[in-house]
Amino acid sequence: MSNTKSVKKVRPGFYGWFALAGVMLVVFTIGGLFVQTFGVFLPVLTEYFGWARGSVALALSIGIMAFGLPSPLFGVIVARLGPKKALVWGNLLAVIGVALLSLVQQTWHMYALYAFIGFTAGFGGYVACTSVVANWFVNKRPLALGLFTASGGIGGFVFPPLAASLIEALGWQLAWVTLAGIVFLIGVVLGGMILT
Repeated sequence: MSNTKSVKKVRPGFYGWFALAGVMLVVFTIGGLFVQTFGVFLPVLTEYFGWARGSVALALSIGIMAFGLPSPLFGVIVARLGPKKALVWGNLLAVIGVALLSLVQQTWHMYALYAFIGFTAGFGGYVACTSVVANWFVNKRPLALGLFTASGGIGGFVFPPLAASLIEALGWQLAWVTLAGIVFLIGVVLGGMILT
């Protein structure tokens, strides 16, 4: 009997850089949209509804807590599901939450939606993304993590002026829907395809 070894099909070259590009797209959109555009929408919403700035700003605080506090739980779930599923599903749900911001009529709608967006973006964001980077990189992990982190900052540079232009051109409701579509295309579809 001949002893045959199973041969694994391996992609040519190092695929880790493509995986890094995928998570960079995800963090670019999350970093740019979730926190940084809030300051652009804040004066628009307070003027439109006559709400106090502090009551509207509370929504972002709730969202940030929902993004960060459950991180240990996210780590357990990402370990079971795998980072790609967490990235795609978490950010898909976050995109739905962002689109629903266009329907806000009360401050508690903002609180509930930002809590939802924070939780789902947290699930599909940094914990899943850093696990992708850690899985692919050993010697160049500091460089990969630096590039990954910088992409969130670049998103923070790009999305606020984009949001301001969209609000001016379309109004705040359609601006939210358009931003949700952009995040869906870049962060979920393109980022998820690269991680395949």
